[in-house]
Amino acid sequence: MASGKKSGGRGYCPLPLFHVNAEVVGVLSSLAARASVILDLKMTRHRFWQSMEEWNITWINLVPALLTLLIKDGSYASFRSQRIRFLRTASAPLPSSVKIAAENMFGIEVVQSYGISEACGPVTVNISGSEKPHSVGMPDGVEVTLLTNGEIGIRGPRVIDPAWGPNEWAQSRYIDGWYRTGDLGHFDPDGNLYIDARVKDVINRGGEKIFPAEVESVLLSHPAVYECAVVGRPNPVLGEEVVAFVVAENLPAIEHELRSLVATQLSPYKAPAAYLMVNQLPRSGTGKILRHHLIQRSSQPA
Repeated sequence: MASGKKSGGRGYCPLPLFHVNAEVVGVLSSLAARASVILDLKMTRHRFWQSMEEWNITWINLVPALLTLLIKDGSYASFRSQRIRFLRTASAPLPSSVKIAAENMFGIEVVQSYGISEACGPVTVNISGSEKPHSVGMPDGVEVTLLTNGEIGIRGPRVIDPAWGPNEWAQSRYIDGWYRTGDLGHFDPDGNLYIDARVKDVINRGGEKIFPAEVESVLLSHPAVYECAVVGRPNPVLGEEVVAFVVAENLPAIEHELRSLVATQLSPYKAPAAYLMVNQLPRSGTGKILRHHLIQRSSQPA
């Protein structure tokens, strides 16, 4: 669970302590590794890397949304650190284009992991130096399987027990002894896990299943796209159609470029039917995109 932390190292965590990521990965695993951690609830991207150097940080704990902000801020394109060993992300899928851009831009390895509060933190951890850099790693103290619909199921001594309470909600989440996480994923032949999407976020366009993260990764590879989120909008014929919410300085000027980019990298049925410009994406206190807000907005008249 220490995820590559070393004794005497110093971590950086800007995440709120009401979330298991900050509590377990940021604080408890640092203590287990006899390392220190700086909790910074006033993170600003404008002085981010200067602060890392001033505080002698050796590893960083971020969510994908914050990492995206850093790579889209061009003021750090030439930053390099000899001290920082890796940057860890969790709590939401990390678009492959963001991971690649961050590693190329900052020269720091980006390590992914996957966890949920109901398992008291990490479920799988991808170690530093892994040969499967886009995976979230292998199970760490928890059994992991794929259920019949491709949903990730977990079990183990630190997974929520429906007998406590008893907990009717937790009971409803179990099937054949496995806790249903609500996430879809797949394994490679070596047993590494990859996260595809939240079950509730998958877009069904005429029977074709579309994972939002796949489309978002392509859109984020465009240098003018600051942030984006892809959702399904009701369609009377197809059931749903793809809509992209984009944070960019001038979306009308680049929309044709985005359509061309998607056309060259994705199947036609995955292409957004509409691109809607927004100033910012709605997020929860832990940085997760509130997609249900966007779905409601996508159905409103322009």
